[in-house]
Amino acid sequence: MRPRLKTRQRLTLLAVAMLAAGVAVSAGLVYASLTATVDADADESLVAEAGQLAPTLIDEGGRVISTQGALPRETPSGAAVAVAVMGPTGPMLDSSLQPLDPSLLARVYRQVVRHRAPVWITVTTAGVPHRVYAEPLPELGPGMVLILSRSLQETQTDLAQALLLLIVLGAVVTAGGGLLVYWVTGRALRPVRTIAQVARTLGEQDLHRRVEISVADDEMGQLVDTFNGMLARLEAAFEALKRFTADASHELRAPLMLMQTEIDVALSRGRHAAEYERTLRSVREEVAHVTRLSEQLLMLARADAGQLRPELEAVDVADLVHETAARWQAAAARFQVEIEVAAPDQGTVPADASLVRRILDNLLDNAIRHSPTGGRVKLRAETGAGEWVIRVSDQGPGIPPDQAAAIFNRFTRLDQARSPGHGGAGLGLALSLAIARAHGGDLRLATNGGPGAVFELRLPGPGAEATVSTSADGQSGDKEPDGAGADV
Repeated sequence: MRPRLKTRQRLTLLAVAMLAAGVAVSAGLVYASLTATVDADADESLVAEAGQLAPTLIDEGGRVISTQGALPRETPSGAAVAVAVMGPTGPMLDSSLQPLDPSLLARVYRQVVRHRAPVWITVTTAGVPHRVYAEPLPELGPGMVLILSRSLQETQTDLAQALLLLIVLGAVVTAGGGLLVYWVTGRALRPVRTIAQVARTLGEQDLHRRVEISVADDEMGQLVDTFNGMLARLEAAFEALKRFTADASHELRAPLMLMQTEIDVALSRGRHAAEYERTLRSVREEVAHVTRLSEQLLMLARADAGQLRPELEAVDVADLVHETAARWQAAAARFQVEIEVAAPDQGTVPADASLVRRILDNLLDNAIRHSPTGGRVKLRAETGAGEWVIRVSDQGPGIPPDQAAAIFNRFTRLDQARSPGHGGAGLGLALSLAIARAHGGDLRLATNGGPGAVFELRLPGPGAEATVSTSADGQSGDKEPDGAGADV
């Protein structure tokens, strides 16, 4: 199999072919122009010579002579010229050093007499090209014709030399252009070679490397920036994966060790049934914790693989938010927190009810746990611009500005979330964001000058009727403006 040419070689050959074609066309045009100019000069010299000679010719007793005496044997430019005068009876004057061929004279004479106008003809005599010009001489009488001829050998030699010079110059220009293109393409493709070399030697421990090469801000510069950006994203993703693996291992290891400790203590000696029951209840709580964590990790893994596909159906928004708020009323009462709901009378959103309910459960759980005693958590749904917006706001400490960007990262728990009673693996918001995006929506932290936290769940959906604000127990409530902050 014949080896394929490299890009640099292909570009050079293409440039050389295009340059050679351009040089050939240019050289052809130049040569054609030179030929036309030389031929025009030759014709002009013959016409000029005829114009000077014709007035001097007279017929003297049936014999044509020149009043200037001897006939010219060369043009003013120094080119050898032959002169002849033909009449009805044949040649009447000839100044050629080498007389013109009688058959040629006869043929030219017949053309002039027939057309009664000057005639041009190019002939080759003894291997030498000649340019012949003939014009009628009515002043000398009917049927009189002046014929002039000059050799084109010298001009043909000059044209041949010019053609050779054009060929040599064309070859030099083509070769020089090819070398220049080869050098330029080499410099232009150097970033590509560098990128290929870096890519060939990259390993999982080398993602910190970058393509260090100085390039202009053009397509190659964009390629280098894009490749370095890709390496940065890969490095960040790999580091996130390592952190995720370490955090997941830590989160699973802690409850497993606790269960093992509880079991070992229970088995160390004989105990009463009540003590065994307490141990089993403690182990069951840890098993439930591990189960929830495993489910969250599995769902996040499915989302990362693009396998989290919601089963969309028309979900009544009012029913969804009121039912969710009702389920959290008992938990809110334990914290002495009030839940207030604002939802439209009617309207549906295409969504997976169980998954969206999981988002709202997580947001309400965070809002309730971080609201002060006597505080109020607001759950509000509204539609506009072709989407649904469901807001959950609280009156808690909010999100510190320097930590707001990290709250949707996995295993991220803010300082207040580590306080007693605020357990969790820090996967709730990360999983909620993944579910929202699987629906084609988004989950974001809204900004506001007031205290507390406001999270906005945005889902694509049809329009709805006018919004009516009611509390969870059916009482009217105030509309809550966008706010900021909440917990992970």
